[in-house]
Amino acid sequence: MRTTPAQYLTQATFGLNKSFENLTKLNVKKFLSSGIFNVSTGAEFTKNWTSTESLSGAKQLGDAENPPVVSLQDGYPVTLEAKRFGSAIEINEREMREMLASGKFGQRIDEYYKKQERAMKRNIDFLMVRDTAFDLWNNAFVDTKYTSPDGIALCGVHVYKSGATFENSKTGKLTTTNVDIGYEYAGTFKDGENLNDPLNFDIVLVQLGSENSRSAKRIFNSNIVPETVGNVNIYQGDRVKIVEVPFLTDVDHWFMIDSSRYEGLPYIGIVEAPTLKAPIIQNNQGIRQNATGFWQYGHIDLPTGILGFSG
Repeated sequence: MRTTPAQYLTQATFGLNKSFENLTKLNVKKFLSSGIFNVSTGAEFTKNWTSTESLSGAKQLGDAENPPVVSLQDGYPVTLEAKRFGSAIEINEREMREMLASGKFGQRIDEYYKKQERAMKRNIDFLMVRDTAFDLWNNAFVDTKYTSPDGIALCGVHVYKSGATFENSKTGKLTTTNVDIGYEYAGTFKDGENLNDPLNFDIVLVQLGSENSRSAKRIFNSNIVPETVGNVNIYQGDRVKIVEVPFLTDVDHWFMIDSSRYEGLPYIGIVEAPTLKAPIIQNNQGIRQNATGFWQYGHIDLPTGILGFSG
C-alpha cells in the first residue's frame, strides 16, 4: 500500500517531536538550574493559591502552661489560568506537488522540515523564555502588566495582609556599596508579624554583557566556575551564584535573590509542554502541523526573597 504524503509527514516528524521534547527539557533545566524562577511541571490548567506571610504561636511558657498551636498566617488569594501558545508548519499544495513530482519526496520533505524545525524551535524558545518567563522580570518595577498578590509590582512597597510593609526596590548600579546595602537589607528583614526573618542572598541576576555583569564578576570573583545552560550563563562562586541572561531588556536592572524563598520568585507552571500534533490536510490541499502547549506564569506569593535595583 502506497504511503500518502500525510502518513509520510507523520513518520518524518517523529524526530522533530523528540526535538521539541528535548527543547522543553532544556527550558525546564534552564529555569531550574538558574534558581531565579519557581517552576512547576504537570501543573493544573487553573490553579489557586493563598500567599503565605508568617508563622505565629510560639511564646514563653509558664511551667504548667500548654504551648499554643503554631498558626500559618495566610495572605492574599491568587488564581492563574494556563495560557495556550503555539506555532505551525504548513506545506501548501504547490510545494507538495513539486516535491512529489521530483521523485525525491522523502529527501525534499526532510530538508524542508529541518529548515522549518530550526525556525519553529527558535520561535517557541523565545516565546517560552524571553516573552513569557523573563517578561516577569522585565516588568519588575511597574505594575501595569503583572502584580504580586498584594497588587504591587514585583519590586515596590509591599503590604502584608497583617498591614506590615516591606520595600524591596532600590536604585543604583551594581557596586560594592550597593551590594553592602543589599546585605544590610537582608539582615534586618522582618516578616508579616514584624519578627526578624533575615534573608540569605545567594544569587545575583544581571543582563548579559552589561556593566552590572562585569561588576558582579569583579565583586564576587572568589572561585567562580562558569556553566552554560542554553543561552543562560551561570557563575557559581563561594558566596553567590551570578546568573547572566540576555533576556533582561534594561541593562541597568539587577537583582539580589534568596533562592530558598522560591515561592515568591516569578512562577512558571508548565501544564503541557509544546508538542507537535498530527498533520492535518487543509481545505486548500495544503498540509499543516501545529505545535501547541499550555503554561501559566505570574506571581503567586509576596517576593520576600528579592531585592531589585533599577539602576
